[in-house]
This record gives sequence, structure tokens and C-alpha cells, in this order.
Amino acid sequence: PPGVYCYAGTISVTGTLNLNGSGVYIFRTAQTLNTTANSIVALGNGATADNVTWVPVGPTTLGANSVFKGSILGQSAAITVGDNATLLNGRVLSAAAVTLSNNQITK
Repeated sequence: PPGVYCYAGTISVTGTLNLNGSGVYIFRTAQTLNTTANSIVALGNGATADNVTWVPVGPTTLGANSVFKGSILGQSAAITVGDNATLLNGRVLSAAAVTLSNNQITK
């Protein structure tokens, strides 16, 4: 459900992560945010990408061909968006480098 989720460890999205319900989703980690190749962040039952925010302190890597939703606010480390990964209705902001590779980012 919507809410604020804080993790001491790495956030790893493998397979499909379903966010269900309208409201704000905030995912914060003191470490890294990673998705595997072909992973999906799916929205349902009123959830919208505009209300999904990811806040990793460490580096972020979105796997190749993954479909990611929401905005990433990188605090102090680089963000790498893998080959053909798609970021739908989001932004990628970082205090360090952002590396893109054949990506589609839509708003």
C-alpha cells in the first residue's frame, strides 16, 4: 500500500513489483537501488508514477530492458540506466553522474 518505506540495506527489484492503491509511495535506502534485467514496476488501483519517489543514498542501477516508474532522487552517488531500460513518467536526478544507454524517458 502507499506509504514511506525505509531500508537499511539495498533495495532490489526483481521480477514485478506491484504498487496498488492511490497515494504517495516513497522508498528510501541507506544503500543502493538496483533492478534486474527485464524487471517491472507496475502500478494498479489508482497508483500513479507521479506519486512514486525513490531516494537511494548509494548508487542506482536499472537493469537492461527493465520498466521503471517514478522519480529517482540520487543523494550522493551515480545512477546508471541500463540498455533499453524505460523510465515512465519519472525523472532521474543525482548529485553525481547519470548515465543513459538507449533509453526512453517519458513524462
